[in-house]
Amino acid sequence: MRIDAAVMQPNAVPRALSAGQSAAPAPAPAQPPDSVELSRRGEQLLRAAEAAVQAENARAERVAELQAQIRSGSYQVDTTAVAKALLKRE
Repeated sequence: MRIDAAVMQPNAVPRALSAGQSAAPAPAPAQPPDSVELSRRGEQLLRAAEAAVQAENARAERVAELQAQIRSGSYQVDTTAVAKALLKRE
């Protein structure tokens, strides 16, 4: 059984390379570009997620508007609408 010295020394340069030869890797074979296809369900989920983001932005705008009205003292509570909403819950 013969043991190669390069195997025993992992940092050693193989003899063929130490003589000035380069160890350029072989070029990789050309691969087609990556692509993704969404199923109908995936497209529905994507649209739902986009709608949720838009709704969240609209809600944030409404909250900012209400905060500004409260700070300025111009916010008026619609007591009739509050009463109707409370009666609907029962």
